[in-house]
Amino acid sequence: MTRKINFINIYPSEREKYPNWYSKTELKKMKLMPKINVKPVALVNRKHYDSYYLYDIEKTTEFKLNNKQKNELKRRRKLNKEKRTCRVCKKVMQEKDRYYDQREECFLDYICKNCYDKIYKQHQEEYINNLMNENITCLDVETTGLDSDDEILQISAINSKGEILINEFCRPEFKTAWEEATWIHGITPEQVKECKSYVFYKDKVQKLIDEADVIVGYNVYFDLDFLKCNYEGKKIVDVMNIFAYVYGEWSNYYKNYKWQNLINCASYYNYEFESHNSLDDACATWYCYPRASFDYNFNIYDYIGREK
Repeated sequence: MTRKINFINIYPSEREKYPNWYSKTELKKMKLMPKINVKPVALVNRKHYDSYYLYDIEKTTEFKLNNKQKNELKRRRKLNKEKRTCRVCKKVMQEKDRYYDQREECFLDYICKNCYDKIYKQHQEEYINNLMNENITCLDVETTGLDSDDEILQISAINSKGEILINEFCRPEFKTAWEEATWIHGITPEQVKECKSYVFYKDKVQKLIDEADVIVGYNVYFDLDFLKCNYEGKKIVDVMNIFAYVYGEWSNYYKNYKWQNLINCASYYNYEFESHNSLDDACATWYCYPRASFDYNFNIYDYIGREK
């Protein structure tokens, strides 16, 4: 037979009428607990949250854990200490010592801020140096517009050592004015009227692509479409897609990370440049590429061991 529990129902606003009645959570903070077989004296009804019981403080005793609770508490304390102990310097971290991951919006376990920065900088430098020894061509173009019938005004490309492979202004064959594009990159019809058309440089550009193992650019497929060169079989790297993940601005509409322009990318890596001259853009892209690529792949637990 179930024993009936007699208690009154009250609202949170009425609690001040009963100064000696407390919830289990409140009692626990005072290191107290209801005595054995003591029943609640009231039920607090809340509109939007779960209800909870109140107990008379006169019928409480010192809070004590049973053996199972004690063992669980020890286990949690040990695990918490392990997570707050840096695996590199072995220091038990205070909150100010912990590394906060802006992207994941949380503190990282097992690694302190100083050790994270040291490991990050060391391996970033190694990663950049390795890329500089690869056969990479980084290119960029400026055009009269964004449509398929627009034409190239400037073509620039550099290699992995930052050496200029080509940097030429081009005269359009059909377009005579491009005011909107001029507002962006500053190239006027007068500036290119004595230049050769892109057709004159196309074979040279094709050779640069053929000789490279990797083609890098910012929104690179836009540039490749205008170059009209064969890049079949080549590894193509679009830094814009890599940096979108690194920057981490999510689009609920597209269900993906938002693309960022080259100015935002360069600013993120503290690189200052005059944007929308194709040579300057190519140099900025090359500076950002190894850093964004490293950030895209970097996981601190690859170097200190995975979480247990």
